Amino acid sequence: MKSVNMIWKWLILAGLATLSIYVVLTPPGSGEKQAATTEQKKRFPGIRLGIDLAGGTSFTVKIDEPRLRAQITDDNPSFTPVQINEEMHKVMANADDRVLEVLRKRVDGMGVNEPVIYKGKDHSIVIQLPGADAKQRENAERSIESAAFLEFRLVHKDNANLVSRLLSGKPAPEGFVKDDSGVGYIPTAEYATLYRDADYRRRLSRFGCESMTSYEMMFEKRGTGNVYIPNFVAKKRELTGAELQSAAVDQNSMTGELQVSLRLNKKGALIFKQVTEKYCTDGSQNPGPGRQLAIILDGVLYSAPMLKVPILDGQASISGGGGFTASEANMLRNTLNAGALPTPVQIIEKRVIDPTLGRDAINSGLMAAAGGAIAVFLFMLVYYFYCGLIANIALALDLLLLPAGMIIASGFLSFFDRSVDSRFLALPVFTMPGIAGIVLTIGMAVDANVLIFERIREEFRLGKSARAAVDAGYDRAFLAIFDSNITTLLTAVILFIFGTGPIKGFAITLSAGIIISMFTVLVVTRMIFNLTVPEGRVKPYKMLSVVKENIAFDFLGKARPALMITGVLIVASILLFSVRAAKSPSSVLSVDLTGGVTMEFTYANQVPSSDITTALSAANIQAEVQYQGFEGGERILQVRTGITADDEAAATLTTITSTLAESFPDAAFAYKASDTIGSSVGAEMRKAAFYSVVLALIGMILYITLRFELGFALGGIAALAATVFVTIGVYTLLGRQISLTTVAALLTIVGYEINDTIVVFDRIREDLIKDPRNDFKTIVNQALNRTLSRTFLTSFTTLLPVLALVGFGSGAIFDFALTMCIGIIFGTFGTLFIATPLMVNWYRGRRPGFEAAKKSIG
Repeated sequence: MKSVNMIWKWLILAGLATLSIYVVLTPPGSGEKQAATTEQKKRFPGIRLGIDLAGGTSFTVKIDEPRLRAQITDDNPSFTPVQINEEMHKVMANADDRVLEVLRKRVDGMGVNEPVIYKGKDHSIVIQLPGADAKQRENAERSIESAAFLEFRLVHKDNANLVSRLLSGKPAPEGFVKDDSGVGYIPTAEYATLYRDADYRRRLSRFGCESMTSYEMMFEKRGTGNVYIPNFVAKKRELTGAELQSAAVDQNSMTGELQVSLRLNKKGALIFKQVTEKYCTDGSQNPGPGRQLAIILDGVLYSAPMLKVPILDGQASISGGGGFTASEANMLRNTLNAGALPTPVQIIEKRVIDPTLGRDAINSGLMAAAGGAIAVFLFMLVYYFYCGLIANIALALDLLLLPAGMIIASGFLSFFDRSVDSRFLALPVFTMPGIAGIVLTIGMAVDANVLIFERIREEFRLGKSARAAVDAGYDRAFLAIFDSNITTLLTAVILFIFGTGPIKGFAITLSAGIIISMFTVLVVTRMIFNLTVPEGRVKPYKMLSVVKENIAFDFLGKARPALMITGVLIVASILLFSVRAAKSPSSVLSVDLTGGVTMEFTYANQVPSSDITTALSAANIQAEVQYQGFEGGERILQVRTGITADDEAAATLTTITSTLAESFPDAAFAYKASDTIGSSVGAEMRKAAFYSVVLALIGMILYITLRFELGFALGGIAALAATVFVTIGVYTLLGRQISLTTVAALLTIVGYEINDTIVVFDRIREDLIKDPRNDFKTIVNQALNRTLSRTFLTSFTTLLPVLALVGFGSGAIFDFALTMCIGIIFGTFGTLFIATPLMVNWYRGRRPGFEAAKKSIG
């Protein structure tokens, strides 16, 4: 039986490895892949990079006020000009924020999980899509400009005869010719141009029904050909999309064609039931074959099924005539689930975006990450010898299996949010927050290995054989590894459900890393030990030691001055940040959080964006730079700063212009234009981010309370809060700005520190159960000393790649690494001198009641 279990474990490992290699080397299944414009994309077509790493496409969208005015006029023919203006003002109030959030949800649903979206002036919004190719740009345009206004309207009860007379008695309308079969019309080449004109659309809607003022003519595209069938549809709406609960893609059970199924809310289901009962075959007002019910989206008739029986469950479906393609069905579903736009919009500009980080910055970041990883591998090998070799195999497998983990995590998380790219075997978009999740994954994987090895060392000291020491080491370390990883996984899930943008990307990668690292550490490394440890070996495995075996440092005795220093640092951090933010928000917050000014320069020769950022920083200008270009047009360097005051903006423009000219004369930068922009984090996104973090903290408190006790949870959360405040204070004191990348780093630090703290708490709980005699403080000090080696080693191995990024990275990579470096150092301090002392103070000399858990330890 044991051998069968081993075979299954090896098969699972082989399966995960095969899946990872397959998804990395194979483009997403829908065929909508990023263009392979670099060697990296040619070698790894399944990896989709975010706009900060790979560039993409930018749309500038603007609220279409003339079209909005026309809609209000059409819907309210009795309104006076004053009333129309009042209605315009009412609709436009806060319209920018509402439009921004609807568009964000639509783009998220396209698989672009981390778009860059921010408000401009005059009701414009900039949307940047990472790595978008021609097909994706086309789908994005259709999704962005769609109002998603859903209507259910009745078709004329004599529709068949009216259509027959229309087709036989009148010539085709403008922009169409008659179909040879005589069932409809075929659009001409001019139709697409004509349809953009609102007057043409009005004339077309009156074609054939000039005498029927309560009806209009609408075309339904039917079959696989390009045939449009006329229908006479009532202007009165029986139901609208306001009652739509959700939309999903499925197959028609009769034809097998793709369709979009609609589920109405309780109110909508009741209205739908009443309408279908009333107008179905032999209905109360329709003693005949039944009426057709037209399903219309944004003025386009998608289908008009005959009502044969009452529909009681509030479900309907939209078919595409001859069926939708997978891409069309998914886009329509995502658009409907995102909700209707409060106002019509139009795309006024399209641009092509170069990577924000710059190719040189990306290469230096990758080299630094590789150098840091090599340093971790060498350290583990030198410090733990044979055990370190096994740990390195596990780390290598973590990186190899991570793509499979991302597929599993995305599939699991898609149950909580339909906006996740749920295409079969498609990797999520990979961005800077994703890198943050990988760094935390490596740190937690090393931590678990170190925890096991230190436990094995303790078992050897008790005189056990090698096989017995390994078995006991894994058994003793399991609870600590399980608790710390489950807590972090719970946090990742909460962040994903209630977060948005970068927070979702971070949560996906972190979840994937936890799933894979737990498998490699708890399953794979133990299988390797079982295969390689001789039955009769007694000699302990060779391991170095940085902490003396019988160290007895009085951590609780030093807690009071440590807490006082921490309190001073927290107060100083809050005051420093508040004063600087009040004086000049741009000095502590980046443009993606505050908004500001964007300045554009044309250029002749491109220079690395990281060099430009460095030159501007030397001139005391904190800015984000990005190369852009119009399709087939001029090349642009865009510089975004957090300056908002007009006088500051003018002085900043002068400084930037002179700096570019003096530092890069060969580039020939020339000022083109400037514009005011809004924050890329809208009100809804700020609210979602706040709630996600608060709920994550509540989730941590509940889980730690259930697994330990409330005092332990409060001590851990207090240490987390202190670490975050101090990290922000030190980071801004160094002249850096808080950005979305910094937020990702702070989330990483939170996950890292709670993992570290729970390991210490787990040892305290174990020692309390084993030792009923000593007082609580003595046991706590003893546990802190016993885990001290693991605490130092984990912090050191996590700092190795982070310090490499600080030394060689630039731009957003440097910001992330610097934040991590500060957070890891103070987080280690917080675990030892904040979390445990505060927890001990909660109990005021009492012992926590862990005796009931003694059986779970064994």
